[in-house]
Order: sequence, then C-alpha cells, then structure tokens
Amino acid sequence: MVIVLAGCSTAPLTPTATDGRSVTFSLNPYARIPGHLVLTTFDGHAVANGTLYRGGVVFRLPTDQRWAPYTGQCLQVRSITGQQIGVAGIDNAGFVLLDWQSSMRTTYEGGYLQQQRTRLTAQINNDSALYQNAQAWMQRNSALYVNGVCQTPARSAQPNDACETPAVAQNIAQNRCAEHVGCAVFGATVGSKSGDLKELTEFAATNLCDAHFMSKRGEAYTSETFGEAIGSVIATKLTEAALEGAGFSESDAYKYSRAGIVALEFMTCMSRETNGCAAKYQAWLNGPQNAHEACVAAVGVLQNTPQKIEQERNLLQGVNNDVATLRQQTSYPRGPGPHIASCRTQ
Repeated sequence: MVIVLAGCSTAPLTPTATDGRSVTFSLNPYARIPGHLVLTTFDGHAVANGTLYRGGVVFRLPTDQRWAPYTGQCLQVRSITGQQIGVAGIDNAGFVLLDWQSSMRTTYEGGYLQQQRTRLTAQINNDSALYQNAQAWMQRNSALYVNGVCQTPARSAQPNDACETPAVAQNIAQNRCAEHVGCAVFGATVGSKSGDLKELTEFAATNLCDAHFMSKRGEAYTSETFGEAIGSVIATKLTEAALEGAGFSESDAYKYSRAGIVALEFMTCMSRETNGCAAKYQAWLNGPQNAHEACVAAVGVLQNTPQKIEQERNLLQGVNNDVATLRQQTSYPRGPGPHIASCRTQ
C-alpha cells in the first residue's frame, strides 16, 4: 500500500516528499519532538541523521552500493535515545521508502544485470563467429579430415626465399635490398636532371622501379609501399633543409641527405628481409604440424561450440527474465508523493 497524505495529522511526523536520495517529514507543531532524529532499520541500524529546518526534517539517504540491501527493510524514525517517533499513516511496523528502493535496485541490480546481458550477448556472437570460421576452414581443407581423423599433410618443396640459415638469409636480403636501394639511387639520378621538378620526378621514378622489382618477385605493390616512398622523400627534404641550415650548399646538402637516407633505407631493408626470410622458413618447416593442429582445433570447435552457445542463450534468457522481474518489482503508481509503503501491508 502506498500512503499519500494530505491535511492535518496528530502524529508527530507527516511524510511530505520522497525521492531516491531523501525523505522529508513535516513536524506537528503541537507534538513534543526531540531535536535529534535518526532514520533507522527496524532492528535499530542507523541509516541517516535528520536535518531540522523550520517546520520539518529531511533525511539524506545513502546511495552507495553497500546500502542496497537496506532499501527493502522496514524503517522507523527514532530519537537519539531510541524512542520511536510516530509517522502519520504508519503503525509501529514501520515503512519502506519506495523511491529509494527503486532507485538503488535499478542502479545496482539493474546495472549488474545489464553487464551480464552485454557480456553474454558478446560471447554468443564471438562463439557463433568462431563456429562459422571453423566451418569455413574445414570446407577449405576437407582433405585434412579423413574418416573422422585429422591428417598431417606432406611438406611441400622449400620456397627459394625461405632461409634455413643466417647466411642464406643475409644473401637473399642483400640481393633484394640492393634492388630497393638501386631504385632509390635511380630516382635520385632522374630527379637531379629535372630541375624544379626533381622531387616529383624522383618520387615517380623510384615508385616505378620498386613496382617493377616487386612484380618480378611476385609481390603486390601496396599502399604501404607507396607510403614508404612518400616518407623517404619527406625525410630527404627534412635532412636537406637541416644540412643547408648548417652551412652546406644546396647541391651538397641534397647529395649528403640523399646518401644518408639511402643508407638508412638499406639497413632497414636488410633487417626486414632477413627476418621475413627466416620467418618464411619456419612457416614452411612447421606448416604440416600447424595444419594438423588447426584441423584438431576446428573439429573441437565444431563439436563443442553448439552446446556452449545453447548454454549461453539459456543464461541470457535467465538474465532477461531477471530484468523483467526487477522492472516489475520496482514499478509502482507514480502519482503525487510521498511514496511510502506501510510494512504491515508489504
């Protein structure tokens, strides 16, 4: 039962306003009311101290999570000595502050349930995608799964650019990086003969050269390669400007800056190509075992994930049911307050 009071009352206190953070009572001017009032649970646990003002008292309610369990308990107003102070429309059993209870439960229980719902939804989506990926992998590699058993495929011929030893890696890297640096030098040579357009001409020539050698190696000319070329031109210009500022002539500044950038590009290229060649060898060497392990993993996903997804969907349905129950329990007629329920009718 929600109590809505109006008019005069002979009780010392009359509820006048409630919300999720406070409850206010008017004071009966004819009643003897102590100067210190405390809002307590039925068993005497202090919830809030009252602040008196002309004609009334307000209790500021706690809102941190540890107080959430108290919102469903029966409350009373007492003096500092423990004497219960009468509230209009409420008997000795006490009352529940519906706004406080609804606000706290919605904030903390509702927040927790929403986190659970978000987590389970994401997990279902992830597991569904994992299952679909496993299906696609098995379709692409059906030859590896024979009579319910994952096979280990034969190792293919070793690629020419898969480096078994550091010496082989060094040799392959030097050849490739010589081509790359040759492109940079070629671009600089062409650019130096183009006057005011030397940067643009150099950039174009270097890119055409890089694209040619990458095509010979069966590699695609990508936006990353394009970006590296742009970065090289910018770095050259910045270094050139710094050298001119140090007193070098324009031609010497360009020559030295270009030489420094070319050397840096060669060192970077050597590191990249050496590591890439060694990684390609390891990928080739471990390829059959990796394929077998991938097959075993895909089979495990296909066998176990449907049941896992079903369990997660059941959990999600349970959370949705809890959300609906919470909404029902924290809903009540929102007409004019105060919204106080007598514990006798709870």
